[in-house]
Amino acid sequence: MNLLSKIKLWFIFTRPWAFPMTLVVITISTLVAYLTFKYVDPVLSMLVIIGSILAHASVNVFNDYFDTKYGVDRVGSPTTIYRIHPVVSGLARLSDVKNFALILTLGALVIGVYLTFLRPLTLLFMILGLVILVEYTGPPLKLKYRALGELSVFLVWGILYPLGTYYVLTGTVSFNVLFYTIPFGILVACVLLANNLRDVEYDSSVGVKTIAVVLGREKGLKLLTTLFTLTYVLVIIFVILNLVPYLTLITLLTLPKCIKIVREFMKSIPPAADPIVAQLTIQFGLLVIVSQLITAIIT
Repeated sequence: MNLLSKIKLWFIFTRPWAFPMTLVVITISTLVAYLTFKYVDPVLSMLVIIGSILAHASVNVFNDYFDTKYGVDRVGSPTTIYRIHPVVSGLARLSDVKNFALILTLGALVIGVYLTFLRPLTLLFMILGLVILVEYTGPPLKLKYRALGELSVFLVWGILYPLGTYYVLTGTVSFNVLFYTIPFGILVACVLLANNLRDVEYDSSVGVKTIAVVLGREKGLKLLTTLFTLTYVLVIIFVILNLVPYLTLITLLTLPKCIKIVREFMKSIPPAADPIVAQLTIQFGLLVIVSQLITAIIT
């Protein structure tokens, strides 16, 4: 295998198809900063994007490392069916995966340290993100295995990424950005919940205590439906309270797709459950961005 093929393979190991969710939330947060100050530094913006993607990639790779180490990921496990697993496929050693995750984390930390010199509070966001990053599947917290995976995902995509991005770009902390990102963060958490609902039997058999395992499939589906509903209700409330532009209501265009997903999942949870919800999430986020861009033009 030549060098280019190896690079492509290790890139695939990072699960790049999930990166658009990170790009979307960073873009939303950047546009909030722009709408507020009418300017954002493109260099700082690019560093935030690169650092955030590296952090996201490292979580994915660490997840493979710990899941394999604990015996969760093995031949025949759900995750090996829809993608190339680095270790189970025999393409990489467990130690290689660990080292790769550490390299990705180091890259994110280097950017974070540099940004800390410019914006001191970046250190706080970096530490909080690092804890969730490592402890998502790593000891001693093992958040994923204690039914805290969805909450962890929401905290990162709904709160930490937006607050951190806005702070780096503006030098100020504003919770106003969260009115744009909390609904999106809930949907990102729904992507993981959909994945866990699909894998509930397998996870239960190997001792992984996701929220879907704790609640059971029926109650887990009710939770998914509740979270979907909460997403759109919050958008309407935030618009009524004038916390976000009225154009944000165009995100309701994704509601029919959301209803269709719920109906399909109630009948049978498909193998592509998480990509289906991820597509909805990205479409929702892109509509938030469109509403922001139109608002920027007309104001």
